[in-house]
Amino acid sequence: MKLLLIIAHPDDEISCAGTVEKLKKEKGTCKIVCFTGNPIRNSELKESCKKLGATFETFNIKENELKIKIHNCYEKLVKIIRDFKPEIIITQDPKDYHPHHRWVYNIAKEAVEFASHDKKGHTTPLFLSMETNNLFHAPDIFVDISEEQKFRNELIKVYSSELQKEHKKNYYIEFCEAKSRLRGVQVGTEPAEAFIVNKQPIHGNFYSKSRVTTNLKQLNTLSLNSSTIQNKE
Repeated sequence: MKLLLIIAHPDDEISCAGTVEKLKKEKGTCKIVCFTGNPIRNSELKESCKKLGATFETFNIKENELKIKIHNCYEKLVKIIRDFKPEIIITQDPKDYHPHHRWVYNIAKEAVEFASHDKKGHTTPLFLSMETNNLFHAPDIFVDISEEQKFRNELIKVYSSELQKEHKKNYYIEFCEAKSRLRGVQVGTEPAEAFIVNKQPIHGNFYSKSRVTTNLKQLNTLSLNSSTIQNKE
């Protein structure tokens, strides 16, 4: 299985590191695309990806320039999706309080849709968002990370440049542990990571015949999951 993780900052991958580690154990492949970076943060991301067994690519945009330059990366992101051909894409929360996360979600959503066009296109069956700073009101998917939580907590320590900040002392570990503990309690596991399924956008006349009915009694049988909503004939 191939997983593409699209993030705004080095360290955002921590939010689903348990899931990525589980994928590695299952012999899956992960690629991480990060929009922002600097020499120190890029070095930390490289170390994190090494531990996760993931390849990575960074667009290396300065954080204070992301709003201006993010759309310059649109075609690059489309090409990455088409070349890598992931079965799952995970990105940021569309309602996260951090604007960088919202912007990355928006460009990822558009790139996922456009990457499916024409004969060279690739349709990603499952397009997810992960919890970073905010908690989802009603998650769609939970991944049990009971065996991966210790690894995830150790991985956080790679980001020493962030952990050294006075206002962030112990924040990452405590927040990640509390978040995953809550999700575990909700679904009857120990820790868990939560995701929402993003309904993929459709531009133009690309609707699947699976959404067509001539009989209203068939409405409850139509397939409206994230992949068939995206698929085109």
